[in-house]
Amino acid sequence: MKNSLNIFIGACLATTESNTLRNQIDCEMTQREVAEAIGVTRIAIQQIENRAFEKIRKELRRRNISALDLF
Repeated sequence: MKNSLNIFIGACLATTESNTLRNQIDCEMTQREVAEAIGVTRIAIQQIENRAFEKIRKELRRRNISALDLF
């Protein structure tokens, strides 16, 4: 994961949300694999992701940053 994206994720997400996204991106884990690793259902991971993506969208808008600027 590019450093600026990693920093942004860490700054605007809760630990569970950022760890979930990092596992999927950096470790190339599926939702099911992440769920098994932390002991929750795949649906719970999907909900965590949805919440995380919404927070990221809001923070990008608030800071007037394009998502492409993070890559």
